[in-house]
Amino acid sequence: RMDTLQCAVVLGKLDRFEWELAQRRRLGARYGELLAAVPGVRLLAERADRDCVWAQYTVFVQNRAAVQEALKQQGIPTAVHYPK
Repeated sequence: RMDTLQCAVVLGKLDRFEWELAQRRRLGARYGELLAAVPGVRLLAERADRDCVWAQYTVFVQNRAAVQEALKQQGIPTAVHYPK
């Protein structure tokens, strides 16, 4: 369901596709390392039989609005992709 422009962008990125996936995995692992020690933050479970490329990095927190505001004050954007 891509239009011509989207196809052109994807074709231009195919040569570095595996590199981009590796970068996403590396960054996702680093986030996991850093956030595992933060009280009150629960991470998504990763399945050993699957790879994740972290299209979004999802965490669970008790007071989402307060956490979002604190992150916003630090210049860190957040979004709620799946409200439930």
